[in-house]
Amino acid sequence: MSGVREAPELGSRGNARPPSVYLALPLEHGLASGLCLRASQLLLRTGGQGGFRILPAIGLHLTLAFYGALSQAEIERLKLSLDASFGRNPALLRPLELELGPAGSFPATGAARVLWLGARDPEPSALSRLARTAREAAAGAGISHAEAEREFTPHITLARRARGGGHGPQAFLQHNWRGVWKPHRVSLLEARTGSDGCRRSGERWSRPFVAET
Repeated sequence: MSGVREAPELGSRGNARPPSVYLALPLEHGLASGLCLRASQLLLRTGGQGGFRILPAIGLHLTLAFYGALSQAEIERLKLSLDASFGRNPALLRPLELELGPAGSFPATGAARVLWLGARDPEPSALSRLARTAREAAAGAGISHAEAEREFTPHITLARRARGGGHGPQAFLQHNWRGVWKPHRVSLLEARTGSDGCRRSGERWSRPFVAET
């Protein structure tokens, strides 16, 4: 899965950098908790967790577009552009039913830094249309971002390497992940590092998926 860049962490404690902003499909808490528990069980088979840190269930998401650090003025322009983009094409918000799996790692070969779970759409173009709309909305707001031309690989990050090197745990990567996920909404999220050093996400814009009547 080359050409995919993970969203970088924010600056160190006390750094007043603008928030990192991304358009995403947030996971519902029950599903997210179950995925985190299963990932932890699989990693424990390697002894400990193999140097990986399971991400908190709160905040798990599938990224459609990562915009990077944006000012508040840029975020407001982006929200207006998203309104216009989704308003022109209500079909983008038809309900999705995604198949979860298989698992993978970044990088795909060598020392893994990130473990993730893939998501597949039986209607192959639906997720790609959402990702393309996310990029077009940024362009409409006059915002450029490094991932504009990168290949879109739908995935949910479940764990990051906390220490050491080594290859991705085979129990995690070879597990027969199965499940169905029906996202509730598409959201514009911002991530900040608080004074306690913890990273937190906040929702700045969202639209629910709605069945046609």
